[in-house]
Amino acid sequence: MSNYLESINTPPGDLVDLGRIVSSYGVNGLLKIYPYSDDKSILLNISDCWIFNDKSKSCNIDGKFKFYHHNIINAKTHGRFIIAKFNENLSREDANELRGYTVCVSRSLFPAADDNEYYWVDLIGCIVHGYENETSCCIGTVSNIFENGAHPILIVKSDRNVTKNYNNKLKTEDILVPFVKSHIINVNLADRCIFTNWQID
Repeated sequence: MSNYLESINTPPGDLVDLGRIVSSYGVNGLLKIYPYSDDKSILLNISDCWIFNDKSKSCNIDGKFKFYHHNIINAKTHGRFIIAKFNENLSREDANELRGYTVCVSRSLFPAADDNEYYWVDLIGCIVHGYENETSCCIGTVSNIFENGAHPILIVKSDRNVTKNYNNKLKTEDILVPFVKSHIINVNLADRCIFTNWQID
């Protein structure tokens, strides 16, 4: 493993996994990163990141992953991917060694969001409130978010939508809630709650 990976710093406790290095790019030590979210803004604007490899035994000490700190020199979009330069001295061979590493960023380093704008990572895990038969109720928890081209969609896990699959086993159906002004009444990140006017069947 290259010397630039030998320096290990203690990672912060609020790291957020944002993507995975899938390959090198070109001959100048650039990295091709697959973002886990359609929201690429953090990886495009942050200057510090941490990486680890959950598949490599050499990166696992007593059951804990070794994290390596890197400075992001520049980054740009390339279709679904991000092309980033971590180190001015990174060679193509160095970049190839990083294939499979997860890229993390400290939540404290995220730029402040604009009014009425939210980072998806902050919405995941929030309790979603809506309506059932015109009565306010909790409809589930945000498990993920995706972009449908027009606006974000909250994927809400709920025990209310339980069906049986072909093996006669219980299966929870996701509730899809558009994250748009016409349906979102209030977002309270401090209490981890999202209030909506969404009506469930």
